Amino acid sequence: VWKNGYRVSGMPAGASQVIPGMAKGLVVSWLNVDEPLYPGHELEWFRVSSPFLPGLTSAYFMSGKGIAVTDELQMAVEKQLAPFSRRDVNLKPGVTIGPRYPPSTSQAAWASGFASELRSLITVMPELDHSQFTTNALSFVDACAATRCPQHPDLGKAASPIEKAIREAVVLVLLSH
Repeated sequence: VWKNGYRVSGMPAGASQVIPGMAKGLVVSWLNVDEPLYPGHELEWFRVSSPFLPGLTSAYFMSGKGIAVTDELQMAVEKQLAPFSRRDVNLKPGVTIGPRYPPSTSQAAWASGFASELRSLITVMPELDHSQFTTNALSFVDACAATRCPQHPDLGKAASPIEKAIREAVVLVLLSH
């Protein structure tokens, strides 16, 4: 059931995960044609609240608004437009932060899983491998997995949207424990 454009279904996510080796999760859908949510952007009022701890997850962004027509299209025109509505054409894959780890997960277990996710993400986003922020983030989560999370991580400047999401995930976990 759609409510305010947001839906969580029990249907498993597709086999096509952006991060290699990522386990399938549940599909969370968002649809609002008046205020679309574009890759790398955020809507001030849109938040996903969950008791689960954050992790990296696949996200698929659909193309913008539909085409409004005044009359029914001729069958020949519909056939020509049909390829543009296919998911492999119409969806842009990306990575985002989403609820992944049960609330009972220890900081060390979260950090171990998050570090693994981040290392896998680097294989599909090689620009992260050359980022000082990513190096600092990996050092921080590795320290959390080995001992205890420092209370004030020095991650440096998060430049890209995914780096900002990684920073937010780290802060959320620190605040939850």
